[in-house]
Amino acid sequence: NIKINFKRGYRVVYNPNANNGKIEVKKGATTVAIGEIVEKNTSLEIKAIPNESYFFGYWIINGEKKLRDLDYKTSVSSINIIEDMNIDAFMSTQGSLEISESGQDQMQELRINGTINFPHHYQDAKVGLVEKSFAIGKYEVTYELWNEVLEWSKSKQYTIASGKGSKGAYYNDGNDGKKKGMHENTLGSDKQPVTLIDYRSIIVWCNAYSEKMGRTPVYYADKEFKNAIRVSDESDIDTALGTQDNPYIKDEADGYRLPSLSEWEFVARLNKTLGSATVKIGNQTWHFLPHDYASGAKDRYTNIEELKKVAWFEGNSQLNEKEQTHEVGALQANDVGCFDMSGNVYEMVEDWSAKRVSRFIKGGSFSAGNISQAIGIYSGINIEDSLRGVGFRLSRTLK
Repeated sequence: NIKINFKRGYRVVYNPNANNGKIEVKKGATTVAIGEIVEKNTSLEIKAIPNESYFFGYWIINGEKKLRDLDYKTSVSSINIIEDMNIDAFMSTQGSLEISESGQDQMQELRINGTINFPHHYQDAKVGLVEKSFAIGKYEVTYELWNEVLEWSKSKQYTIASGKGSKGAYYNDGNDGKKKGMHENTLGSDKQPVTLIDYRSIIVWCNAYSEKMGRTPVYYADKEFKNAIRVSDESDIDTALGTQDNPYIKDEADGYRLPSLSEWEFVARLNKTLGSATVKIGNQTWHFLPHDYASGAKDRYTNIEELKKVAWFEGNSQLNEKEQTHEVGALQANDVGCFDMSGNVYEMVEDWSAKRVSRFIKGGSFSAGNISQAIGIYSGINIEDSLRGVGFRLSRTLK
């Protein structure tokens, strides 16, 4: 007879960003290697060692999971292994941050000294990192501003394919005999967000707005940055560098552009009181909201009454029995001073999503459910599409 005894073991993986610091995992005095399998109920000591100028924020276990016996807020902690574990630590620089309002163009200016890392859910090393000072719009771009710049641009040799855009939108269920789907909110205010505009038209509009305001355009057809893109058309998709679908971007230009995914999520999460990440930025203590909060909210997206304070979504956007967009800035701002970062319309950002066929949209919309308003949720829009539920917010680089 052969008797075989099996012992249940679990794999331990730890993989911090080497730029920020390292993690040590030990069983007693013995180091546990990355990927090593240990027996169930093994007690391990984990230690975060930040690099110079970095500091420990909190532990990340299997994404965001907290364990009963883990001290989440100290850099040295013990953990009892009861499952496969992926151990990481949030470590950030102690940079400085100053937030002020621009008197010129309704933007919030975030002046950053140093590098700030923040928690996120998208697996890309470029996301979750803010190194440059930038400004971001307090409001989603309104139909009023879009149309003002559009009319100005016509005498300056700009051509914008998606034309006048749409004055917000409403959703129709088809019960009144009209076509089911999104429609232009023709009775709405000009201060509702502009929609029905595609990426290629946004970048031309941004270049026109930059010129109108005496700023350097951002989007170019050449790597020498001599030929700003002035025309968007309805030709086939072309993602070669320098095209309207994939322009050269002049990083140091002070003109208007789409925010990056990192900039958008940094502003959406940053707040003064909530979140397990407590970070010192200069003399101020700031937090980053968890991924399942709406921007500016004091609780998870499942708290509908709290969500209604900051976001227009299917639970509160109805007028005349139709879900519809609302004037920007009507609800509560987040702690950075930005409105509607959750709800009203999805907001396009600069970054490509998977396989470079679409660009990310963030923040949920007036016709989407409560979960879509969570700041950690991301979706995409095909680069040739213009939708009535999608708009954008401006950003610009600060010198």
